[in-house]
Amino acid sequence: MSIFGQLPEVSVYFSKSIGLPILDSLGKKIGTLVDYSLDFEEIYPQVFAI
Repeated sequence: MSIFGQLPEVSVYFSKSIGLPILDSLGKKIGTLVDYSLDFEEIYPQVFAI
């Protein structure tokens, strides 16, 4: 399950996704999204890690 499935927008705003729960394959909460690792040289940066 993608954490981004919890967001209502098609575009993902990083500020709105911080604090979302991270779930395992069974839907159990295993953490909270607190940071990203991005390539800021792109217009639409790829997320390398959460």
